[in-house]
Amino acid sequence: MPNSGAPMRFSLLVCLVIVAACNGGGGNLDAGPTDSGMHDAGEVDGGAQDSGSPDAGLTDGGTDAGQPDSGIDAGTDAGTDAGFTDAGTDAGVDAGFDAGFDAGPPAVCPAFDAGTADAGVCAPGTADCDSNPNDCETNIATDSANCGRCGRVCGGAATCGAGLCGATLLMDPDVSSNYCHALFTPDRLFAVTCWGNNDLSELRTAPIEPGSDVRGTSLVAYNNVSVVAMRGLTLDGPDVLFGLEGNPSKVFQVSASDGGPISTRFETDAGTRFDGLQVVDDTYYWVHNRHTAGGMVVSASIKRRGRSDTQDTLLVGGLGLGYNLVVTPTKLLWLEARSTVSSIALYEAPRAGTQGNAALVKQVAAATPGSYLIRSGDFVYWTEKSAAPNGKLRRYEFGHPNAVPQDVVTGLNLPEGLATDGAYLYFKQGDAMYRVGMCGGVPEQLSPVVAAHDSQATEVYAVDGKYVYWVAGPGFGDSKIYRVAK
Repeated sequence: MPNSGAPMRFSLLVCLVIVAACNGGGGNLDAGPTDSGMHDAGEVDGGAQDSGSPDAGLTDGGTDAGQPDSGIDAGTDAGTDAGFTDAGTDAGVDAGFDAGFDAGPPAVCPAFDAGTADAGVCAPGTADCDSNPNDCETNIATDSANCGRCGRVCGGAATCGAGLCGATLLMDPDVSSNYCHALFTPDRLFAVTCWGNNDLSELRTAPIEPGSDVRGTSLVAYNNVSVVAMRGLTLDGPDVLFGLEGNPSKVFQVSASDGGPISTRFETDAGTRFDGLQVVDDTYYWVHNRHTAGGMVVSASIKRRGRSDTQDTLLVGGLGLGYNLVVTPTKLLWLEARSTVSSIALYEAPRAGTQGNAALVKQVAAATPGSYLIRSGDFVYWTEKSAAPNGKLRRYEFGHPNAVPQDVVTGLNLPEGLATDGAYLYFKQGDAMYRVGMCGGVPEQLSPVVAAHDSQATEVYAVDGKYVYWVAGPGFGDSKIYRVAK
């Protein structure tokens, strides 16, 4: 895996058109019988651990020696952190990549900060960050208030070394954990363990600012089961919602401010699974996956339910294993393993559904096992998790009738997870956090290596005004949540 000093080939796309912005547990709940199926791999990359030895903790160096993940991060809520990160901040039309079909005067995308300051003026590791020009007074290699570039504050107790802010541990539970969803409010974080070493599923919360005890608080837990389909995690006004497959299946709510009390929001058919649960325009949307074992692909569907409805509505049926559902004003987009866990692609369909017409489901682009999808403004962005030089970030303008998928950055090595603040894309590479401008450029490394075993989900959960948040951990059942200054 690359580090901050290793050479890497990147393809920088030159943007030709500019607009205003370059857009782009407590007690048990009675949920009925739980899923008694085998270990469920739908929420993590492949379920089974990498062949060969697992990552060697802090000595890992960020190198996952095996092949790209053979499974999928199947239950990740691609659009559920909307209360925390404004994924629509770049709502203007980004014509930077679209000169072939977007009208507008030719121009260039704005320059993005690549993590250096006063290049060619100051010596490496120094920068001019005060009002006295060209005195190169700041050591950006070690200054935690100007780490890597002027004005980048590591925050809290994090220190700066080699121009990288140290990662801050936010939650490290004292139970087996494997996080498949998380969301963040200004005060708290919430995370769902779909399973931990096959014996635990729970919803856990912790303060967003860590104290001396980072174990967090279990709000609800299910123990000694092979799999509990606790899926979906989203913010709906003052409430955090999560789903639980059972008989009947239920969506529960808890207070986003303090994590309690837990009550039922609605219940529906037995066996319903709530992957990608989200609330859009007073309507609940989710992917109903039905696999019960690693590597299994069985028929799935996309459903919706209005707040006042008493029944679910089938929007798209006949899917394989679907995840990262994105709901736009006119379309549904998602990643899917159509026939096997290695046959991943990006699909779209009308938001109103297909009414049984399979021809309305369109494959947009092939993807890879471990790909991850998000939306920002008029585009969806996704990773192609391939080894260098074939790893890349891509995008697609879903509302344009002639849009085609486009590369944002190429030459990456197994990029994982994806989040955005409307100005930058944030992703993992070599177990370190990176960012790159929405129009492409040379990625900037933000954090040192934080070991992450490939049997875990590899989400980058959210970005706020200061930090980017993600999951890591040296082994299966040992998920931890971190942040680093962006």
